[in-house]
Amino acid sequence: MNGKLLNVVTLALAILLTIGVCNALTLQSHSFSPSTLKPGTTGSINIVIQNAGTEYISSATLSAIGTGLAFSGSTVIGDIGSSGSTSIAVPFVVKSGAKTGSYATSITIAYTSNAYSSSTNGASRYITFSVPYTISSTTGLEMTTLSVSPTTVSPGDRLTIRVKIRNTGGKVRSLSIVPNGDFALAGVSQLQIAELSEGQEIEQDIPLIASTTLATGLQSVSLALTYEDASSTEKTESFSLGPIAISEKTPSLMMTVFAPNASPGSRTTITVKVTNAGERMLENTRISLQTSAFFVPLEYSEKTVGNLAARESKDATFLIGISPSSNPAYYALSFLASYDAGKGTETETKILGIDVHGNTELELVASTNPTPLLTTTKSGSLSIQVANRGDAVVRALSVAVDSPIIEAIDAPSNYIGNLEVDDYSASQFAIITKNNLSPGTYPVRVTIKYKDFFNTPREETSELQITVFTPESVANTQSGDNTGWTVAILVIVLVAAYWGYRKFFHKKKHGTLNALTE
Repeated sequence: MNGKLLNVVTLALAILLTIGVCNALTLQSHSFSPSTLKPGTTGSINIVIQNAGTEYISSATLSAIGTGLAFSGSTVIGDIGSSGSTSIAVPFVVKSGAKTGSYATSITIAYTSNAYSSSTNGASRYITFSVPYTISSTTGLEMTTLSVSPTTVSPGDRLTIRVKIRNTGGKVRSLSIVPNGDFALAGVSQLQIAELSEGQEIEQDIPLIASTTLATGLQSVSLALTYEDASSTEKTESFSLGPIAISEKTPSLMMTVFAPNASPGSRTTITVKVTNAGERMLENTRISLQTSAFFVPLEYSEKTVGNLAARESKDATFLIGISPSSNPAYYALSFLASYDAGKGTETETKILGIDVHGNTELELVASTNPTPLLTTTKSGSLSIQVANRGDAVVRALSVAVDSPIIEAIDAPSNYIGNLEVDDYSASQFAIITKNNLSPGTYPVRVTIKYKDFFNTPREETSELQITVFTPESVANTQSGDNTGWTVAILVIVLVAAYWGYRKFFHKKKHGTLNALTE
């Protein structure tokens, strides 16, 4: 009885030991590098093997086979103690004739274990794992890093990567480059390239901004390149550029300016938002506005912001005067910032931009000078006078007329061109009138088109009035009391004198201001 019990116990232990040996090695993780496999690609399978059993494993070797993959013999792993693990990189090459598809590579690990063997050399065992992979079609696009400027950046900084893009495959078009992860394009949402012919090679600058949360050390830039191939199929390829050296962010200021009511000759308050972009406290922060040709501080030119904690923002306001001789445009303001970040007083010069807006105000007057429009008249002349009463030059000005009683016979619209501030111009139209006109007042629709101070196209339509007279009323006026015509002529003379005076005074005023500025 005791002999049978001993045999049963021995058999049970042998089974348990055999199970332990069979399940001793486990595949903890696996990955392919690169993640996208294409014909001709050189890479490796990165795996982590763990000895989950209690026995000692020695002389372990690894071999692998897979459709479309070429492996260079077996890989020596060595010994793995109980509960131990090891990382292995298994090199391979994707065969040039490999076909697109999903496959599984068979990884076999042979080893020696003396867990249940009475031999001092142990018993030879093996275990096989299956790892899936996909082979993609080749695109023929290659992207390599040529230079990084600057060579070292901090979180939140701008940089430019110059790359070489080479097309070794068929023609591709509508290429779009978009970064992923911790870098974003600077100024645009994507970079576009019209097309790349087979064999074509170009160099491209990629402007980037590093994330403010980017960790220090060597980092790479991940890019997605989307394009259409020769069959108009949209595809996306991923590339990794770099490396980029990321250093700790040094204390610095970020500043933005707001000037919503800036116009020529005005007094306005601008607001400067000051932000500590560093990680350390900035003490005794001051902002000074520098005087320029068109902008003058009217109160204090320097403002104290005080202490700024990391990522903290504060506002500083300045009352400024804008020269009347300035034109509506974008202007640069220079600020001098000083602060103490623990190393004594440091200074930075910031150049910020504001846009000076102009007020566009065009006044229209219609008349039938030099002779009035009569019920018996079949043709005549219509004059549209445009006066610029605003404070901004008007560009590419044109005038068009439309009325139910007249028709312009020479051109439906007249081009005037530029119209200076406090200036005017008249546009003449040769017209014919429609039959059976009755005396009275009739509407004329006048449409003006122009470009404003920021070169934005504008269009305005106004309804003016013209008067049609009978020959008798004109004759009675001319033979009788000429007071009406005299008054009309006097008004015309006064209007002309007024506009001439304004135009002369405007030029003289600008000359005086320029002389004072000089």
